[in-house]
Amino acid sequence: MGHSHYNDMGNLKEDCAAGKIDTILHMGDHAYDMGNGGDKRGDAYMNAYQPALSGCPWVPVIGNHEGNDGDHEFRYLNMTFGETLGYAAAPFSTVDSTAETALADLLTKATLLGPGAHSGVPSHTSRWFSVDVGLIHIAALDLNQGTLGPEQTAWLEADLAAVDRAITPWVFGTSHFPLFNDAAAANPDASASWYTGEASEKYATSGHSFVPAVCDQLGQCERTVGELMGTIQSELMPILSKHKVDVWNAGHIHDYQSTWPVCYDPSSNASNICTDSAGQPIKNFNNPAGLVHVTEGNGGVPGVVGTSTMKQCGTSTSEWCRTHGTGGAYGRWTAYNQSVLVYEHVQNNGAQVTDTFTITK
Repeated sequence: MGHSHYNDMGNLKEDCAAGKIDTILHMGDHAYDMGNGGDKRGDAYMNAYQPALSGCPWVPVIGNHEGNDGDHEFRYLNMTFGETLGYAAAPFSTVDSTAETALADLLTKATLLGPGAHSGVPSHTSRWFSVDVGLIHIAALDLNQGTLGPEQTAWLEADLAAVDRAITPWVFGTSHFPLFNDAAAANPDASASWYTGEASEKYATSGHSFVPAVCDQLGQCERTVGELMGTIQSELMPILSKHKVDVWNAGHIHDYQSTWPVCYDPSSNASNICTDSAGQPIKNFNNPAGLVHVTEGNGGVPGVVGTSTMKQCGTSTSEWCRTHGTGGAYGRWTAYNQSVLVYEHVQNNGAQVTDTFTITK
């Protein structure tokens, strides 16, 4: 999300003030990029964002625009260093900042707050962490390397194992990059480096662009989108299935997509739409046996438009694909109790809810 017209900052401010939302989960790509223009872009972004953040806590997740910054992920780590400190740092009623810019204020205060130290299993890093929000436990991951890696995998296993469903009956996973998205599934031979890089997003006000993977004269080919998606699915889905994670939230691709429940098959290490005892696809959210995936990737990318579309996924898409929308928008999850969880897809321009579904269990 940037600070272009038709972003969702005004919507979030109003939702916070009205009590419609309690927390803002932002799945990466903060300001496109914070450090541009000698930090002036970050200042403009935080000045625009401040009214919304004054009413609701902000849970930032690392994205490729943070991971691909000039100093890799270190700017993001500095900004969110508080996620390793937690609440023990100071009595916050007396904390103030003498910073003269919005970005500097964020950098100083961010060293005092963050979920990395007060989650069930502290991660001691802001690249991956967890936080409880009401009835929802959220585990946030860094997929910028195209793999979990042993340290992040071990932490995720421990964190999900420690969840107390009596306290947080709903468990979410989140990352910048989606696990299931039909645009990525339709381009398995595309270049993974292009897909995860910044050049492909320079003018991507909607969706995502893809280019073919390149092979050299010796026949050595670069990693493909299909290989990338296969890796993160094969690493994550066994863990998510084991711990019965309910929802995965992601961004990156600049549009909206929801899925039907997706189930993991340990015999093939593959995932697809859940099926009933007769082998028929399950296209409802009543006691889902698998993961529901939502891509909400256009909160306000540079150049975001004020128009939108919404359609049901057709026969040419992956079977797990449910709906697909375009235009600037954001999502609202509401956990009413341990049995009812509602999702709303809200357009930035006009705040109209153009898609909604309810998970019951």
